[in-house]
Amino acid sequence: MKYRCFHCNEEIPQGDVKRCSRCRITTYCSKECQRAAWKSRHKEHCVPHSGLQVAPDGKLGSPAKGSSGDDVLQMGRRLNKWLVHWRDVLLDFSFWAHDLANHPDSAGKHFVLMEVTPKQSSATNDKLRDFVVTRGILLPASAAKAFGPTMPNIIHRNENDAEVFALVLTFNNPGGPQLDARVMESGIPRETMPWWTSMDKATSAFCAAVWEKNLIHAIMTKTPQQAFETFRGGDVV
Repeated sequence: MKYRCFHCNEEIPQGDVKRCSRCRITTYCSKECQRAAWKSRHKEHCVPHSGLQVAPDGKLGSPAKGSSGDDVLQMGRRLNKWLVHWRDVLLDFSFWAHDLANHPDSAGKHFVLMEVTPKQSSATNDKLRDFVVTRGILLPASAAKAFGPTMPNIIHRNENDAEVFALVLTFNNPGGPQLDARVMESGIPRETMPWWTSMDKATSAFCAAVWEKNLIHAIMTKTPQQAFETFRGGDVV
């Protein structure tokens, strides 16, 4: 299983994965990247994992095994493992949702919301299918506040004045452990942005109209690499 650093996006060697002790979500390749991420953006969105317990001295600790808090913590770890495979795919599909050929400034005004649901059982034990995407929608920035107190600041520009694309991942697990919404961010390199903005406008609008249906289908039937080729290779449903 391969993790990527949430700050530099480099692949992390096995055994060197470092994780935020508060949210238990973000992974880093080094203490330096972890500190840099905290100062630049992560401190604005970091919410203590709902499965952790607060000790009398204010420190966060792991819940007792078998408790409801432990169930939440284990579900969070399960989601993290699934995201190792699909994080880049989810972010790529979020780019298509913005219809950048027709709306090149969309990233500064909107964010993408995706809802995921855990599979209750898996006869094949296929970790690629451990969760399914049940919803995807492009929303105006003003809607972010509905998903938590740290969300209104998700629309921003990075230090190079490049727009960052925000993806809010929500969790739906009827009758089971619930997880807080989480923010994932990514940017399109300046040198590749023209590929998106100069695309045929009709093609861009079509992909923006069908991205949700194709993402749901890809998560259920394709590998991550095949999912990347959905629009680029014309394998659209």
